[in-house]
Amino acid sequence: MGLLSQWVDHLMLGAFGWMAYWTPIFLFWMAARAWAARKALSSEIAFATHALFLPLGGFFLAALGWGLAAFNQSDIAGGLGLWLARSMSYRVGFFGSWAMLAGLGAFWLWMAFDVPWGALTGRTIRLIQEDWKSWRREWRLRRAAVAEQSASAGGAVSAPRVKIEKPANGNGHGVRPPESEETERIGPVKITVAPVEPPIRGQARPAPDAPREGAAAKWTLPSLDLLNRGSGGSEVWAQADVLEGRGQDLVRALANFEVLVDLEGIVPGPVVTRYDVVPKPGVKVTEIVNLTNDIALALRVASVRVLGPIAGKGAIGIEVPNPKATLVRLRDVLETSMAREADDRLVFAIGRSASGEGILADLTDMPHLLVAGATNSGKSVLIHAMIVSYIYRMTPDELKLVLIDPKRLELPFYEGVPHLFDPRKSASDVTVITDFKEASKTLAAMVDLMEARYERFAQKNVRNIEAYNKVVRQGSPGAVDAGAFAPEPYVVVIIDELADLMLVAGKEVEHNVQRLAQMARAVGIHLILATQRPSVDVITGVIKANLPARIALQVVSKVDSRVILDAQGAEDLLGEGDLLYLAAGAQRPARIQGAYVSDGEIQKVVQFWKEQGGPDYPEPAVLMGIHNQNSGGQGQVQSREEVENFLKALKLIQERRRVSQDLLKAHFGSSARATDILSRLEVGGYIFKPEGTNRWEIRYDRIEEYLKERRID
Repeated sequence: MGLLSQWVDHLMLGAFGWMAYWTPIFLFWMAARAWAARKALSSEIAFATHALFLPLGGFFLAALGWGLAAFNQSDIAGGLGLWLARSMSYRVGFFGSWAMLAGLGAFWLWMAFDVPWGALTGRTIRLIQEDWKSWRREWRLRRAAVAEQSASAGGAVSAPRVKIEKPANGNGHGVRPPESEETERIGPVKITVAPVEPPIRGQARPAPDAPREGAAAKWTLPSLDLLNRGSGGSEVWAQADVLEGRGQDLVRALANFEVLVDLEGIVPGPVVTRYDVVPKPGVKVTEIVNLTNDIALALRVASVRVLGPIAGKGAIGIEVPNPKATLVRLRDVLETSMAREADDRLVFAIGRSASGEGILADLTDMPHLLVAGATNSGKSVLIHAMIVSYIYRMTPDELKLVLIDPKRLELPFYEGVPHLFDPRKSASDVTVITDFKEASKTLAAMVDLMEARYERFAQKNVRNIEAYNKVVRQGSPGAVDAGAFAPEPYVVVIIDELADLMLVAGKEVEHNVQRLAQMARAVGIHLILATQRPSVDVITGVIKANLPARIALQVVSKVDSRVILDAQGAEDLLGEGDLLYLAAGAQRPARIQGAYVSDGEIQKVVQFWKEQGGPDYPEPAVLMGIHNQNSGGQGQVQSREEVENFLKALKLIQERRRVSQDLLKAHFGSSARATDILSRLEVGGYIFKPEGTNRWEIRYDRIEEYLKERRID
């Protein structure tokens, strides 16, 4: 070793101590940073900071740390390190020096190497919190296990079993009894199931002793043999041990999030199974509701639905989809004891509840129904099930169907069925309405029919269609002509796609639907509106306000669910007939699997009715009450003079393009005659006054049609 090398060696060891051995590595690293930044950094200040100041700052921090570590050993710490350590200790103390060194070192690492201290700190805190929660959860479970073993050893509490609820009989019909005879007990779980809630419609009414009034002898109701019977529609989809295993998986999934519950009962259904759980003290209901996605992930299903507190139970229901859905046939629902014994007129089958019970609904109680769901959700099949339910229970003399299908795909199945009705056309010309303009005119004609019925009811001094038909069949003491008043059938207007009608004639359709929804119940006219686009421009506030009963099938978003039900939930349905039924006045919708009826079954039922005859009902003028109104107010047929005056009035309105009391009085010479003709024109639907105005509006198309078909020479 030469003199120069010895001098450099003594200088480096005296200045830096043992750190001198790392100095060549530091100088090489400093040169490498400068070489890498020579073109990347155009600013001289940035280059000096990156290549000179940051490495030197790190070197001095290392010297300070080495000096603090070897505080009293000058040959090890070196002159520079010892001077820095003593200067820092003199000002902030020995421990303060270490604290400042740690802070400055962290800042230097962030500046030199972009170390994400914030992310690292947050991750460390989360790991500590998760470890703490895991320890607490295991500690609680161990305490619960020890308490349960102590109770079992002492004989204080016996271990009851969970019950799997089944339908009341082998066919799955009727209401399940609260007794335990029809339930199968499984697994050693701590609590016992409470009785199941009654069906949505309540108990069935007793069957009437006498046949229904007004049922014509010429019509024969179809047999249920035309429909297919379901295979195993009421059986449990899995064995008891599988059901209990899924229930325990649900309990463990909730326990992973520190939500401790006890499994109380299992209610298997055709598509979903309801698990009733009782939260432990201190567990909030909202904690379970907020974990729906986590529960679905843990159970490996698409979605789950939390019912919240179940009425009559201290439990929360969680509906979990079954691995294999069971098909619910329409015949299975129509064969239930409730369907056979129900004497309500407009009863139709919806499907089976989540617990496997057959669900029926009465349109007269609703009194109108709104059905909405996305494409392929089962909406059209549900409409078919409703129509087939009606034509199975009621004859054409008791029920008329106004079928409107702008899509021209679903309702033309029923072309030629004797139940078809259109107040604008004679029975020989009636068809399923597929044209937009014709549909709008038909809804306007239904409003006219409603007003004509109200006028006839007023003449008989009755309040609704049931009282009117009863008075007519028994014979009214004031009736002059028995043929002037005939029993009125129920009329159900079914629109398969409301969105298309609203797009073409929104204001007229909304106005007529509003009129019918507000007033038509008493005269036996009811609406069923269906749409696959549940938006606010289709299901307007006016329509929703007058249709309290709603059925929501699967939709694509929570917004659509709120439009239909004013609540979320329909977006989590499974499709293929899985629906939520919100009855009129109900606080919470009920989950139901809709009944399925195939195209072949529909064709069999339609062919059965077509073989008995075609549509048959009075002419439109008779329906609107034109033939039984005279100046004396009696129910007699019009005279020849009255018919001629009515035709002259129509021609006059068509020529003058206006109508008024003074115009008719000037041409017919009598104020009473002008008033009578004006009343006939309004009842017939040729003129009307919009709400809020006192001016007559004229329907020229109806006048032209009447003059063309009813002209008297």
